[in-house]
Amino acid sequence: MEPIVRRMQPEELPRVFDVWQRSQAELLARFRPDQLHPVDEARQWFYEVLAPSCEIWVVECDGRVRGMMAMDGSEIDRLYIDPDDQGRDLGAVLVDKAKRLCPDGLRLVTHQINTGARRFYERHDFEAYEFGRSPAPEDEPDVRYRWPPRARGGVARQQDSEMCGRSGEPLRARRLREEVALGACADSGISSGSTIDSS
Repeated sequence: MEPIVRRMQPEELPRVFDVWQRSQAELLARFRPDQLHPVDEARQWFYEVLAPSCEIWVVECDGRVRGMMAMDGSEIDRLYIDPDDQGRDLGAVLVDKAKRLCPDGLRLVTHQINTGARRFYERHDFEAYEFGRSPAPEDEPDVRYRWPPRARGGVARQQDSEMCGRSGEPLRARRLREEVALGACADSGISSGSTIDSS
């Protein structure tokens, strides 16, 4: 069957969380223990912070959720494909959906060591435009991407550092508040697109 991209239903949150956890396992193995969060803490953040503040899309095949994408305004905040379903171009299906949702431009950030994600996004015409470092406890070099590339006239309507989600609160300010609320870092150890369909 052809993959179906649709909004996540509330009852699917446990399955989407499972996809998120399973798909990042390989990358998480590269991090030190002090850079990671316990699963319970990651689940709390996913359920109480990410899900309410982002629009979550899923890709479904044969009646089962195979991947997820969290959109915060024009930023791809998370994009993951279940490890058992990678290599089926499902990540491309989600990226195409994001481009249709935000034809004026997209932004995302991932870790520099996540070469699979970087190849994937570059293959889909995203351009690396800024290199930095993720906040603690990860404290890992990261890279920001945009689509379409600046050379092709791509200019997003919102400022890179001030893209807003559905709440209307600037993304950077909201994430800082979330991190303080959880007593550490609101992230679970990886950033957008950390594990995706690399074919």
